[in-house]
Amino acid sequence: MTWKYAVLLPLLVASSVSAALGAASTARAERAVDVDPAVKDALDTMIQDEYEAEVIYRRVLHDFGEIRPFSNIVWAEQRHSAAIAALYRARGLPVPASRFSPENVPAYGSVREACAAALEDELENIALYDRYLERALPDDVRAAFEYNRRASLEHHVPAFRRCVARR
Repeated sequence: MTWKYAVLLPLLVASSVSAALGAASTARAERAVDVDPAVKDALDTMIQDEYEAEVIYRRVLHDFGEIRPFSNIVWAEQRHSAAIAALYRARGLPVPASRFSPENVPAYGSVREACAAALEDELENIALYDRYLERALPDDVRAAFEYNRRASLEHHVPAFRRCVARR
């Protein structure tokens, strides 16, 4: 190999890689621009709703110790927000940070009070998903929303109802 190729080949490879990465970034940016504002609104609303539930349940665990159903459902809330975060990434959008912290969510005087509030929050969560599922949504968004809604309806609501009944 002559010196010209030895010098030029790495430059050509680096240039090709840079161009490919730039094209990928441009494609992500173009996808982000093309996101339907109604879909973006749905993603924004639902990820913040899932974040809020997680922080509230963590606050309950902090205040009352590792109690069920909060100790189980807090992990489900993380999975719910992670599923929505994946929808942002698939569209080349930044995943928003949570607006919630233990300081700006409610504290409860008893476990029963926390369970009753969590039950109401889960029912409101289901109603939010219902509202968005009435709309035309991309298949991946619909699937994630249906999964999260079903988990709340079939698992979280019954668990919090049992919690209220036994306390």
